[in-house]
Amino acid sequence: MKQLLTKITIALITLLTVQGQQNVVKLNLSSLAFGNTYLSYERAMAKKLSFQIGVNYIHDRKIPFSDNFGPLNGNESPMNGMKMNGWGITPELRLYTSIDKSVPKGFYISPYFRYNHYSFQRNNYEYKFKDIYDEDKLKTSNINFNGNASFVGGGIMIGHQWILNKSLSIDFWILGLGISSGRFELNAMSNNMDSRYFKKGNSFSDEVTDNMKALNSVEISSGANYVMATSSRTLPGIRGLGLNVGFAF
Repeated sequence: MKQLLTKITIALITLLTVQGQQNVVKLNLSSLAFGNTYLSYERAMAKKLSFQIGVNYIHDRKIPFSDNFGPLNGNESPMNGMKMNGWGITPELRLYTSIDKSVPKGFYISPYFRYNHYSFQRNNYEYKFKDIYDEDKLKTSNINFNGNASFVGGGIMIGHQWILNKSLSIDFWILGLGISSGRFELNAMSNNMDSRYFKKGNSFSDEVTDNMKALNSVEISSGANYVMATSSRTLPGIRGLGLNVGFAF
């Protein structure tokens, strides 16, 4: 049995050596600076053609463009202290101008598809408001905010990959342009605030609506103890200036 395993191992190593470096596993170093871990696997499929799939995870961080959202009723903005995380997947084809023995290296053009999902939340946001029965009386409620956003899109990118010493991969994304569309949803919920504050036309619901004006086509719905804002958007995107380092085998 031991001899059989040894023969199989030697055969696999020989096969990989003969075929050349058709596989590349990479880590994006540039995205790490932004709290985004991006790993990719590339496989040479034919002469001048390869397929790559990338997955990424965004660690807890501040929501981009949160400064566009103002305070609620004189309180601080609920976006202050709100954290976001997410994940994504990016399959792509790479068309190389030249491939040496099916090794994916050189200048390439890459059409890609991308899906991203984000989640964000802030608990125990302290909201001070006037009593609905006595405006001279100030009350406090703890409100929990949570939401999510999903985007689907694609684009095209150019780049260059080097394979050094037959094993070290350096993949530089030069520039890419794309477009994506998606849906954004934000919920605000409290268990100790009068339900009338959550109805359209009342203070809390109106303030949430005003804050969502930074988004397009906002729809507001409400219930006994919550307000929900939803918005659909189409956004342009830039992908590039990414440095990936990996191992080719």
